[in-house]
Amino acid sequence: MYYCFAAKKIGYAAFALFVQNPQYAKIINADESRLIAEVVSGIGFLGAGTIVIVKQDTHGLTTAASIWLVAIIGLAIGIGDYRIASTGTVVVLLVLIVFKKLFHFQSSKKVLIEYWHRKETREFIQNYFVEHKIVVLDVIIASENQLYSNEYELEIPPEMSYAEIVEDLSMNENIKSIKMVSS
Repeated sequence: MYYCFAAKKIGYAAFALFVQNPQYAKIINADESRLIAEVVSGIGFLGAGTIVIVKQDTHGLTTAASIWLVAIIGLAIGIGDYRIASTGTVVVLLVLIVFKKLFHFQSSKKVLIEYWHRKETREFIQNYFVEHKIVVLDVIIASENQLYSNEYELEIPPEMSYAEIVEDLSMNENIKSIKMVSS
């Protein structure tokens, strides 16, 4: 919203300066499109700052594109082209909503759980995952003396948080520790 408002103000200022004062066109060697071009490149840098690459996973592309599109819509409002601004807004919202429903990406988390009493605790963990619709994508099982450790790669439902899972599982007295493992 702030990007849209700021871009609207700059677009309006650029447009108004040259429409209301045509006599400056001969004195000042500039045109309104240069100011608008600077907004576009500046917003591009802001958007690039939202893109994060972690180990072959890219995050923030939709956010970056949304910031850029909101600024462009703001520029369209600023220069008075409400038809393009409203059409652009509707198209952007439709694309974001439709793509979110069509391509729902669940993020996976890796969790290391250390516990005692192998059979009953592993059964408790598996029942918890089934009950809360947590999908186990991969598991690595290890043991040392009487301490067992399972590293799970989990697909967590959107309505659940990692903190909620840790809190629920830590209620079991046989679980020694639960740690998130970076991919």
